[in-house]
Amino acid sequence: MQPADRFNADLVGYVRTFPVAERLREHLASQGRAGEFPSVQATLDAVVSDVGDYLYALAAPIPWGADFERALFRHLVVRHAWLTQEGFAPLVSYAGWFSWHEGLNAQ
Repeated sequence: MQPADRFNADLVGYVRTFPVAERLREHLASQGRAGEFPSVQATLDAVVSDVGDYLYALAAPIPWGADFERALFRHLVVRHAWLTQEGFAPLVSYAGWFSWHEGLNAQ
């Protein structure tokens, strides 16, 4: 498995509604990659952080829909070339939770 494929699979193991370090730790351990936890978490946290930054930069309320998702994906791929649709799916879920949690859906 290529590193890009691994990061996307790792992202699926790390983020559901929001990132959980223990879930990532267990995911990596199940693949014999427990020693990679710090570097993988740093890589994944960078893309998760970029989701939050992107959402904060938008005017509330967040314009949910296919156009929004395409724009968010394009924005993230520029910064994280390894990201695929597989890894993007949990980030969309996270974006929904983050927007709710931070009150970014309010008008």
